[in-house]
Amino acid sequence: MIGQMPTQQVIAMLKAAKPAQAFGILSSMPIDRITHVMTFMEPADLTAMLLALRPRQQVEFLAMIPSERRPLIFSRLSMGQYADLLPAVTPELAAQMLADVSTATAAELLSDMSPDVAARLVTLLPRGSAVVKAMYEIHARESVVRAAPNVSWLDQGSCDLAADVFGRRVQVAIRYLPETDSMQIDVDRAVSHADWGSIAGMLIVTNLRPGEPALLQVKHQEQAGRRVELVRWLDQPDDGVLKRALVRLAS
Repeated sequence: MIGQMPTQQVIAMLKAAKPAQAFGILSSMPIDRITHVMTFMEPADLTAMLLALRPRQQVEFLAMIPSERRPLIFSRLSMGQYADLLPAVTPELAAQMLADVSTATAAELLSDMSPDVAARLVTLLPRGSAVVKAMYEIHARESVVRAAPNVSWLDQGSCDLAADVFGRRVQVAIRYLPETDSMQIDVDRAVSHADWGSIAGMLIVTNLRPGEPALLQVKHQEQAGRRVELVRWLDQPDDGVLKRALVRLAS
């Protein structure tokens, strides 16, 4: 009977039904009929139905929605709703969800997931390297916050922070480089952006092991009277290295 009903009548019936009942009605339809009905449903109605379903039903419901219509639903979700849905859906669907938000938002969402799941999802993103960079900056910034009682932004674009340690200010420059990048950290460039009249020193934090050119730049800066340290930080086990460097620069 439902198969013979006009599309708008089916939509009206779905809106009037309880979410679980509406989901059951949709599930009983042929795939082409589901696609046709969802193409004509308002995104707000689809979103409301999605959020009212149980987690397992939400995953199945999202899979029913035509891929070109999903961004209209994703744009109506809050960060919390995104975070609840991401771990439950298929990797391909999660990648589509993440592709619909900014790089910074995708990094925030992935940073709250388990490292294994986050790493798998990053490989499916067209801008994966940018998301990995943003995730590194989030985690490294959190390490600085754990190490210093007062941390503030100096430049969000370059990921430069000011950390107050023992009453003295240290500038922290977080610099991520791709693993496949042959470039070295440009110590001189980071140092040139600092206001040396207001800081006791600069700590440059990077994900790669510093090479000889970068270490030589640090030595030259020290010879010029500027206190600079360059440390490799990858994860929480490296917090001690970062904190000790901050203490040395502030003392």
